[in-house]
Amino acid sequence: MDQNKDRLLRPDQVADRLAVHVRTVRRLASEGQFFCLMVRGSLRIWESSVTAYLRRQENLFQLENGILGTNGTTGTGVFASEKE
Repeated sequence: MDQNKDRLLRPDQVADRLAVHVRTVRRLASEGQFFCLMVRGSLRIWESSVTAYLRRQENLFQLENGILGTNGTTGTGVFASEKE
């Protein structure tokens, strides 16, 4: 993570980006899904960690649905349930 160019986001900004409730963002942060810190008692989340979280979730979705190969390469583009 290049913190020199990285921005700190408020939980409401992250919630808007992920289209979830602020409580969900706080729960994800407490689970260690984001690199975050407290600034005078207020939670702040590194923007790059939100991007990394989205990337992990996308890869997980693709793996679970047979879209992405186990080595990180794109599969056939066909969902596993659609294969004969």
